[in-house]
Amino acid sequence: MKKKIISIFVCMLLFATASSVAGTMNNEKSDVANDVSSNTQTSRPLSAPGDILFTYDVQTPTGDTGCLGVEFDGTYFWVTGRDSPGGDIHKLHKFDSDGNHVITYEQGTTSVWGWRDLAWDGTYLYASDEDEFVKIDPADGSVVELLTKPAGLPVCRGLAVNTDNGHFFSANWGSPIYEFDPADGTVFNTFGNTLSIYGLAYDDVSAGGPYLWVYSQDGVDPILVQISQFDIAAGIYTGLTYEGVYGDSGMAGGACFIDDWDGTPAFVGLTQGTPLDLIFGMEIGAQAEIEIGDISGGLFKVKAEIKNVGTADATSVAWTIDLAGGLILLGKTSSGTIPSIPASGAVTESSGLILGFGKPVVTVTADTATKNATATVLLFFILI
Repeated sequence: MKKKIISIFVCMLLFATASSVAGTMNNEKSDVANDVSSNTQTSRPLSAPGDILFTYDVQTPTGDTGCLGVEFDGTYFWVTGRDSPGGDIHKLHKFDSDGNHVITYEQGTTSVWGWRDLAWDGTYLYASDEDEFVKIDPADGSVVELLTKPAGLPVCRGLAVNTDNGHFFSANWGSPIYEFDPADGTVFNTFGNTLSIYGLAYDDVSAGGPYLWVYSQDGVDPILVQISQFDIAAGIYTGLTYEGVYGDSGMAGGACFIDDWDGTPAFVGLTQGTPLDLIFGMEIGAQAEIEIGDISGGLFKVKAEIKNVGTADATSVAWTIDLAGGLILLGKTSSGTIPSIPASGAVTESSGLILGFGKPVVTVTADTATKNATATVLLFFILI
């Protein structure tokens, strides 16, 4: 009887394991019409988006339900397409600045999805799939040169270029962000990445830059259209995020950046959407950016300098001062909201009364910024 019970338990365990594996495999399969990441994550807190400058339907005029990458050459928009629902002859679509379809070229690539995101260096377009990384002549859509991807990067799914030094940036969903030379694939920098990247755009006009704008398939399914700012010099995300444009649902495709669209910088994203694939332009103007400055102690209280290092006023900035560790009898956590901090301005906030002993870690948080300091608390006197 005991052996029979054990056998039944083992069979149940094997069945559950097999079901779990099957479920995982199904989740990793790409959608037949859209190029979908298998490692999408929970959305970060989103800021209010800038004004939407335009939205163009790129599916109806081309008949292509598999539009993927986008780039702007100063006159025309370029869109890569799988040519779904057939998907056998991948395309490069050309649109004017008003969203009118001009012409379509064949890519000539034979990978399942074809070229993904695009980049523009002022003369040529660039694109990649699993098999190739190419330079493209916009005059006729032809490939004029084969280039080299960084080792370990199967496809340059997100692609952008710094036209000042010729360095390219690329990532493939959850891979690192690579800064590299397309001539031989030499990698200059490898940046950590926590997002599911599809599109990249280079921005050297916004204050505090240069930045990469990342269009990623992060969010709450089925809304996977997150725009995030990445500080190249610091090698980190700034915490500034927006939501992209979609119809009933959508997921991020390619991206590009326009320095001057009717007088304002603009992020452009391609959304693999339902009911339609589309491209949109979003104003990227002045932005608030919060940092934590000096943290100091004294009698009964901890003080923290909260700075706005951005170019726009910050409003309703929530803050907390928290002491963890030691023996804190009073004032372990204080919080509040600052109505406004002007651009390039700063405000000093104080905790409530603190009493205790020991060496707690003081954590100050304001908006998405956080800073730690170690304190020594001697009853009512705090040393930092």
